[in-house]
Amino acid sequence: MSALGRRNVLTGLLVASPIVAFPFSRSYTIFCVLIIVVGVLDRGARSQWRQHPGVLFAGGATGLPILLTILALWVQQGAVEILWVEKFTLIAAATLLGLAAAGLLVETEARRVVALAITLTLALWVTDGLLQLFIGYDMFGVPVSSELGPARVKGFFSKATRYGYFVAFLVIPPALWLLSKPKSKWLAHLLVACGAMVVFAAGSRYAMVGYGFFVMIYIIVVALSLKPKLRLAVLLGAPVLLLSLSSLMFVFNDSFQSRVLQTSAVLQKFDRETVNHALSLRLDVWEPAMEMIANRWVVGYGPSEFENQVGDYLDADSPFAGDTRIMHAHQVVIEILLGTGFIGLAAFIAYYVWLTRYLWLRREQAACFGWGCLLAYLLLWLPFGSQKDFYGSEQVLVSFYLLGLGFGFTGYSDEPEVIDKHLDE
Repeated sequence: MSALGRRNVLTGLLVASPIVAFPFSRSYTIFCVLIIVVGVLDRGARSQWRQHPGVLFAGGATGLPILLTILALWVQQGAVEILWVEKFTLIAAATLLGLAAAGLLVETEARRVVALAITLTLALWVTDGLLQLFIGYDMFGVPVSSELGPARVKGFFSKATRYGYFVAFLVIPPALWLLSKPKSKWLAHLLVACGAMVVFAAGSRYAMVGYGFFVMIYIIVVALSLKPKLRLAVLLGAPVLLLSLSSLMFVFNDSFQSRVLQTSAVLQKFDRETVNHALSLRLDVWEPAMEMIANRWVVGYGPSEFENQVGDYLDADSPFAGDTRIMHAHQVVIEILLGTGFIGLAAFIAYYVWLTRYLWLRREQAACFGWGCLLAYLLLWLPFGSQKDFYGSEQVLVSFYLLGLGFGFTGYSDEPEVIDKHLDE
């Protein structure tokens, strides 16, 4: 192997390393830092940054509203919270991560190493989840409970819902990449189906909905390349297969069954108490949050301030009154309004629209790794759900990492017969 070939392999492994290391607690952040350092020091990577304005737009849409809020609250209160500065710094670091990842993916060989490494890693996660779910065996020796359902699908993670959550979104790029390979399409279908089992068993409802959106898009992408009669069969048969899989999981998985029954309770009796129970007491969180927003709707309270200030808006009989803490508002739009007001929400919507248009213009590349990364980013921040504080650490880093991969892959074509007509736009 030539020196250039070795360099491309090492670069690919470096860019893929956060996903490979992700299950091992926060050690993955070390590799994120390494990507930033290499991307900043490498002249070739830096020269590519101007080719990926989407990452900068994302950084601006997330970071600049924080800066405006900091300045506005500084004028009003005469002080700046260290937490706000930390969140702004985090967005800056995450933006650098995205730019560095995209800038290092100029060579075809490096991109192929990234796609292969992440695909194998996600396949390993899913396999481990299936083994734990069906036979209670953990490939990595992590002790598992004798309980059914999510308790068996912990894998590397400390919480089963966290496992299902990340499988739901990170399986998207590998599945679309495998779909683009003529001899690997059946592996793509298998990864999607097995990923669904893990998500249904261990995922939150947010993960299930996100994965459901992905499956819909995946089916459409598959159908577009088929002949009319076969296309119709796929479009009609796929929902039946998905419903069958869901029914099977419902019968044999107590946790999935309880989630479905809890959610469907609103169909029998639609009142506040029933809706609140179906939403896991979310109304008790959203109602005081809306009161807070009404009092400071232009610039917000500063990122991640909800936990510190919601106590003043809670009724005495609220289940969250007293020492119980609410970490965040559990809804993306509400969290953005609380943190950075309508300025932040306007920036968020503007970038979402821009990125959706970007993907639409590159719909010929739908069965590619980068398109899948950008799709995973869009689904990660579904406007009606949230697993982490929007301005938190883990999810922000993962988001910008996906953006970097997405823009790094969609800017090029690894297949000679595929020509991106929109590169010069």
